[in-house]
Amino acid sequence: MYSEILNTYEVIELQNNGFTKNEWFIGSALMGQDFSQLREGAYFYYQETIWTKVLELESINPYWEIYNRTDNFLLVDKGSSFEIEFLLDVLTEIKKYLAKELEYFFVTTDPFASEILKKNKYEVISEDMPFFIGEEKVGSYLKVFAHHGQRFVPVVDCTIFKWQGKRYFEINSNKFYLELLEYILYKKIPAKFLQADEIFNLGMASDFSEYIDFQENIRLVSLLDCLLKLSESHEKLTGNYRGHTTKKLLKKFAVYASVTKHEIERACSVLSPSYSDFLKKELDKMKAYYPQLMAKYSKDILRDRYGVTDLLFHHLSGDLTLTRVNHKLENVQYFTDIPFVEQALSIEQFKATIAKIIEGKKSAKYDKITK
Repeated sequence: MYSEILNTYEVIELQNNGFTKNEWFIGSALMGQDFSQLREGAYFYYQETIWTKVLELESINPYWEIYNRTDNFLLVDKGSSFEIEFLLDVLTEIKKYLAKELEYFFVTTDPFASEILKKNKYEVISEDMPFFIGEEKVGSYLKVFAHHGQRFVPVVDCTIFKWQGKRYFEINSNKFYLELLEYILYKKIPAKFLQADEIFNLGMASDFSEYIDFQENIRLVSLLDCLLKLSESHEKLTGNYRGHTTKKLLKKFAVYASVTKHEIERACSVLSPSYSDFLKKELDKMKAYYPQLMAKYSKDILRDRYGVTDLLFHHLSGDLTLTRVNHKLENVQYFTDIPFVEQALSIEQFKATIAKIIEGKKSAKYDKITK
């Protein structure tokens, strides 16, 4: 998609370093590169991440995913005018790819970016989204939304920051964001749902909007998408962090497959033998072993001694039911909730919603990366 930009700006392509770093999964695109060593220039790299922080979110929407695929541009010491010109060219390429005229809205408090965007007649919503490295605030986020009809949809996320004497401008283009934008524009089903459809023989093409209206279906498909990648990459079920995390994903997948009544055996047929064996054993435990333990022990003992998570406990207690995605404007918590609110939004309502979301985040710091 971005070949013209790569050529026009003589962008340097960096090596894809995979989604692991030592014993850890890479959670953000910036963690995939030693950006502090880059000289002045424009860089591009493809990055996959395993973002486990989202696993415990109670309320989710169709954007929820663990395994992310992102195209990333990183501009080092290129200056604000160049940065915004570059960003606008990226957004133009996205329009061309989608073959749809879109109006872009920007959320940022970066003074240089705001000034240039306003001079170019773009709508800028001035709301602060700080960016931290470790405990140090080093910059801020810039978010871009597409406005089509009366829908506002996230397109790309940017990070503007200074570190060790250099200025960085990162443009993160999440492939799934673009797939969901295509769904909203053209009703084209995203790839990972088509993959799940084929595996489970769901026939979701006739009623996809209903399928993704249930949070448990979204969790199941995104967990499967991540597990397929880990299986393909021969990620082992060891006792280290990565192995422990993979087991956690498998256990959650077993619960959600059971709750949503998807045939887990079909998933076992496309996962590695070790993953398949783990899932089958977990299903057997869910049928007999865990219920026997629940009849004997308290919830705390079950969790601490036998690894019975709250999710599993609620499921086996019959308390875990299908939950619909939030469509109420007054209940919006995340930027990615906005495309799925039931009502058409005016520009003023959109601005107020952005302000409300950011106000709700002020008690917690934004995503961090490790120094």
